[in-house]
Amino acid sequence: MSRIDQLSIQGIRNFSSENAEVIRFEPPVTLILGKNGSGKTTIIESLKYATTGEMPAGTNRGQSFIHDPKLSTKKMSIGCVKLQFFDEHNNKFIVTRSMEARILKSKLDFKTIDGTISKVQSDGTLKSHKNKNNDLNTFVCNTLGVSKALLNNVLFC
Repeated sequence: MSRIDQLSIQGIRNFSSENAEVIRFEPPVTLILGKNGSGKTTIIESLKYATTGEMPAGTNRGQSFIHDPKLSTKKMSIGCVKLQFFDEHNNKFIVTRSMEARILKSKLDFKTIDGTISKVQSDGTLKSHKNKNNDLNTFVCNTLGVSKALLNNVLFC
């Protein structure tokens, strides 16, 4: 059976753009507890984004999902979500999805950067492939053995 191992979030909403925060998922269940505004929903939305490539609802196609560069001294903000998971044959994969927001004049310019899927080889090295988001979405769902509809409407709703 496939399983999610860990999630790394950097530069997403209130998660630091300087350091990645890593959440480890322990079988059989991981419980996420926290006060209002502590990032529970951001963790679930980041899982959904990593697996399906879909931005959360109400984020203006991702513009308000990434850490807002207007809240810092920098003119650009980079957000990154990395999901490490195992397939049913215990092969380890890491999917990385990145995005950036830049302040151009008085306007916020947002774009999603192509994602990467990496397979961790038996010697610990990574074999990486840059993918268009559509190919990556299909690969992740197929490797996890879960349909995109199930992820969107049951697991991450």
